[in-house]
Amino acid sequence: MEQDGIPPQPNYGQPGGFPQGPQGYGQPYIQYPEESQAVLSLVLSIVGLVACSGLLCPIGWHFGKKELEGIDAGRRDPSKRDMAKAGQIIGLIGTVLLALGFLLFIGIMVLAFASAASA
Repeated sequence: MEQDGIPPQPNYGQPGGFPQGPQGYGQPYIQYPEESQAVLSLVLSIVGLVACSGLLCPIGWHFGKKELEGIDAGRRDPSKRDMAKAGQIIGLIGTVLLALGFLLFIGIMVLAFASAASA
């Protein structure tokens, strides 16, 4: 209702506020102060694991961890928790594989130098 010619102001982020969001008709649109980075975490982790020999996995793991912290603090959308958790887990697996590959490379180099020195 207009009072004194002033239109009503939207009540963003509050239950019963408008505009109606993607949740469906009649459900309030809740706006969180920070954008979700769950998709970024998952994409970086998967691409890092599949295409980049694990180089992007630590970054995906970090973004997943930060996303879960933001969700727990109420700054980000909790509906993205599963995606953030998947990004964090895949990033962790890729990071461990990257570290094991690096240690294997160092071990091979040590053996190569040791065999070259004894020859």
